[in-house]
Amino acid sequence: MVDEDAMSSIANDDLGSDEDLAAALARDLEDSGDEDEDDDEDEDEESGDEEEEQPNNERSMQIKLLGEEIAELEHTIIKKNADLDSAPNPIIRKRFEDNIQRLQQQLDAKKEQLDHYSKELLKETDAENSKS
Repeated sequence: MVDEDAMSSIANDDLGSDEDLAAALARDLEDSGDEDEDDDEDEDEESGDEEEEQPNNERSMQIKLLGEEIAELEHTIIKKNADLDSAPNPIIRKRFEDNIQRLQQQLDAKKEQLDHYSKELLKETDAENSKS
């Protein structure tokens, strides 16, 4: 027989770990934004040639970070779907479904953000190529 308290504890741990993951990702994005601002101030003092390359480099780094976050979210969603399939009762299944839905919304938002950054990078690259 399955102990419902134990299953509830497991479900809460999974929910907490996903919330911790989301919080860590948000902190990383904020931290990377703060570091980028500091880097920009230092580079303003340097030559103008490097400034033109910096936006593409920053955008590329943002795209790379988002790609990693998207891959991690996709992996987490797959894992949570497997957990959902093995959930023994409706209450736990509902928690997993809600959790998966929230993760899917985060994934969709990150994909939109990645698409936006990719388009900006393409525009910046085209603008630089037209100057040459």
